[in-house]
Formats: sequence, structure tokens, C-alpha cells
Amino acid sequence: TLAPGTDASVFVTGPPGAQQAFVLQDSNQPPFGGNVRLRFVNTAWDSNPVNVALNGTTVATNVAYSTASAYVQVAAAPVTITFTDAVTSAVVLELTDVVLTSSQTNTVYLLGPAAAAGGFVTQDN
Repeated sequence: TLAPGTDASVFVTGPPGAQQAFVLQDSNQPPFGGNVRLRFVNTAWDSNPVNVALNGTTVATNVAYSTASAYVQVAAAPVTITFTDAVTSAVVLELTDVVLTSSQTNTVYLLGPAAAAGGFVTQDN
């Protein structure tokens, strides 16, 4: 059930033949002071939880499958987004030269399967 007057994102993930839909509550308020607001979603169904770093600084930890991190605010700038396995510390995915634009709210998705992980950034507001 979607609550009236709210924003939500829905994603479908899972292995072939066993996909499921998940709903995330969005916060599309503009960030403060020209920053960028980000959250990170782990849709890799066969992955361990992941940690996420921007330019080497950890901004989200233990993002489990089918969940999103809390929103974080960072300065608008080009960044490298690195997803690492929270159990083994292995790099799962690195997105380089991602341009974060001032005053936007974005979601960064980690896509599975983990052995062939991909990712993308989408603007929410």
C-alpha cells in the first residue's frame, strides 16, 4: 500500500523465475546549501551486505540486499563510488567519474548478480 501524498521508488530484483518487487520511501526534499543528497540501494540478490565509499570515504555501511542506506549529503563534485563487500572487504563495483549535481537528490543502485555487478545513478527529484 502506497501512502497518499508521499513519494516511493519500486524496484524488481532476484534470480530468474524468483523476482520480487520492493518499495522504498523517498525523501525528495532538496539538500541544504547546494549539496547533493544520496542514498544507496543493494539489489544484488546473491551479495553480502555492502559498504559504500565516495572518493575513498565511507558514507554507508552494511547495506543489505533489498534495502537502502539512509540519505547522506555531500558536496557536488565528480566522484568515484565504490561498493565493497562488508564481510570480505572485496571491491564489488566501482563507478568512476560520476558527476554529482548541486541541489539534486539521487539514488545509486547496485545491481546483481554479484559476480557481474553493475550500477547506475538516478535523479529522484
